Amino acid sequence: MIAITGAWLGLQGILQPALQITSPERYKRAEKPISKEEDIAYTVNYPEAVKMSRKLFPDLIPMSILHSKNGSRTVTVRGNVLKTAYQNNISNIVLDKKDLSELSRYDIREKSLHDKTFYIQEGLHYGDFGGIWVKVIYSFFGLTSGALSILGFVLYLERTKSKQKRKVNYKTTGRKV
Repeated sequence: MIAITGAWLGLQGILQPALQITSPERYKRAEKPISKEEDIAYTVNYPEAVKMSRKLFPDLIPMSILHSKNGSRTVTVRGNVLKTAYQNNISNIVLDKKDLSELSRYDIREKSLHDKTFYIQEGLHYGDFGGIWVKVIYSFFGLTSGALSILGFVLYLERTKSKQKRKVNYKTTGRKV
């Protein structure tokens, strides 16, 4: 699982265009109710925004808040939903800066199979789904595979040394050792 998801994550930039896989659209607000300058200067009460996000999306554990700078007048609260194996901070709620009303919500649990498959790769690769014990097990497997490859190489070197030593001994004494 770690190898397959790692291959996908490493080759995602090449595989996505080649296989015509698109990233899921999480939010797009077409209208720009205010100018960029007004949007940047707009004052946002962040504690209220978090409180409102918890009220509107109770399962979301807020991890970050982003405010718009492009004139869309939005505040995005991103976070995780407990007991899911999806990429961190993938679920979010988008609020209007003016009155903190909900404009959009991206709850990965309610999305299509395409979205779920796309966003589960990173969670499975890094072990973000089972707490500290899954991280410990993943670390053990990571160290084991590295140690096995090094140990295998050392054993190979020892066997080659031993074979060369036998060949030299046979040539000088005429008998097998």
